[in-house]
Amino acid sequence: MTERYTILLGNNRLTCPVDPIACRALRSGDGRLYVHGVVVNTKEEIHEAWSEEVRQRIETMMREIHHEENNHKCVIEHIERVKPYGLHLDHLVVDLLLTEISPLS
Repeated sequence: MTERYTILLGNNRLTCPVDPIACRALRSGDGRLYVHGVVVNTKEEIHEAWSEEVRQRIETMMREIHHEENNHKCVIEHIERVKPYGLHLDHLVVDLLLTEISPLS
C-alpha cells in the first residue's frame, strides 16, 4: 500500500491569509465576499462582534489595496452558523456586500 500513497506529515489546520487575494479580485464595482471562520463562543453577540471585526478588516483592506482611489463600503448581509466544531466552537460564514463609492466631482 505504501507504493500508492505518500504520507505528508503536518498540521492541515494551518492556513494562509487569503483576504488580500479576494479583495484584489474585486477590482472595481460591487461584489460579495463570503468569509468563513471559527469562533470560540456560541453566543450570538460574539458571532456579531466577530462579523463586525471581519467587515472592518475587509473595508480597510479594500482602501489599502486600491489606494483610496475606489473607496468601498462593506455591509454585513448575513451571518450563518454552519455547524459546531466542539464545545464552544462554531464555524461561521459572514456574507459581505461591497459597494464602490464614487468620488465626489
